[in-house]
Amino acid sequence: MKRVLFVLQGIGFGGSMTSLLNLLSFMHKDELDVDVLFMDRYGELLEQAQDVTNVLAEDKFLQAVSTPRPKLKELGRYDLITLRAILAVVGKICHKATSNIAYAHAAKKYNDKYDCVVAYQESIATSFVAEIKCKKKIAWVHNDYDNVKKICGGAENLRCLYSVFDKVVCVSKAGRSNFQEKSGLPSEKIDYVYNTLRSDSIRSKAQVPIELVLGDIKSKAHVLDLLENHAIKFVSSGRLAEQKRFDRVIRVAKRLKEEKIDFCWMIIGNGDQFGQIEKAIIEENISDVVALTGGLSNPFPVVNACDVFVLTSQFEAHPMVANEALLLGKPVITTNYESASEVVENGVNGLICEMSADGIFNSCKELASNQLLMDMLSKSAQKFEYRNEDIVDKVLRIVGE
Repeated sequence: MKRVLFVLQGIGFGGSMTSLLNLLSFMHKDELDVDVLFMDRYGELLEQAQDVTNVLAEDKFLQAVSTPRPKLKELGRYDLITLRAILAVVGKICHKATSNIAYAHAAKKYNDKYDCVVAYQESIATSFVAEIKCKKKIAWVHNDYDNVKKICGGAENLRCLYSVFDKVVCVSKAGRSNFQEKSGLPSEKIDYVYNTLRSDSIRSKAQVPIELVLGDIKSKAHVLDLLENHAIKFVSSGRLAEQKRFDRVIRVAKRLKEEKIDFCWMIIGNGDQFGQIEKAIIEENISDVVALTGGLSNPFPVVNACDVFVLTSQFEAHPMVANEALLLGKPVITTNYESASEVVENGVNGLICEMSADGIFNSCKELASNQLLMDMLSKSAQKFEYRNEDIVDKVLRIVGE
């Protein structure tokens, strides 16, 4: 049996984490011997990960450089803060980045122990796995080429980093084509695999009472009130980061309110822009129609209580949140990123709109005012099915061959 190690940067809410947990839940333990290493082992989904796979113990060198210093201080991990300082001194002496010193040291623990090591996230997970010695290395790419290039610090750095991997796996056909065209890497080295989805689990979790999943969040009463008292309910979910463009929700919601459309909008997620989005909701005077829940370990009851899922991103590889919404029978409005048509059938189970607040506004307004179209899209979305078997077979071939 072949031994495989999956490496991720963190263990919090996010598409990469969810897609890996889904994938591992479909893989039988007699097919591969799988371990998972989280560079930053502090996160909300640790228990879920331990339920489906063997999660390795904390690696102090990786933990020290991958966890933000304020978080380490908050957790009282002064041992890791001290280690980070020592690594920084060594880095200055050797003229190397602190993280690179840590990666090189940590890699020794995993060298030649696995048949295949998979960097399942871009950025630091890929940089670390590049240091590990093993028979086969794979880099999963959950983003588009231009954003990966930005993460790497330029096209040449990207080529240099990804050239040490035996295979680069994108999560959509469009992503693969883009990477093949722009990276300069051999085209046969680049493949694609869609994310898996646990359809039955998603539909089951959606039936949990909303009051339970909201717990004691400060916006609980506000969320329940909005869902009870508005005609059409929009929902958006994801990491509150620049590429997701949740600022467009603010602008669209403001215009819908100005046009006196009876609606509410749920925003589910955490991230760097949480405070910014929260402040904008207040400043634009849309608190009476928009609620920000924060991250939820089970967002599906909230999505299920809404009518339309809205994806506002500037770019996406293969957004799980859109497929999850379709599994719950919710039509999807999405911006026109490269792989949008691989997820949403325009005019069938959703609308693919122009990449702007104007485009999103027009689509939201159309569904709010055209009940016939809304009913047609909803009926089609309720027939949506997602097939995982072929996806899992392809992953087993790529990882195990």
